[in-house]
Amino acid sequence: MRTISHFINGQSVTRPGAITSPVYDPNTGQVQALLEHGDAAILAETVAAAKAAQPARPPRSQPPGSGLTTPKPANAAISA
Repeated sequence: MRTISHFINGQSVTRPGAITSPVYDPNTGQVQALLEHGDAAILAETVAAAKAAQPARPPRSQPPGSGLTTPKPANAAISA
């Protein structure tokens, strides 16, 4: 039976002894695979890989006199 694991940084990542849940085929009701649950180590590895994949950017700002403004948050109160 196949096991669905986590895909992090271009690689399938499995942990020995990971907790799994069955994945059912909706047509037959039979178990078609096992899905591995994540843990704190998987989460930390995923976050580290995502941070490393993002390019470094300076804070967002507009040049003076450009006529551009920084958008207000969507939940900002509208005054009439």
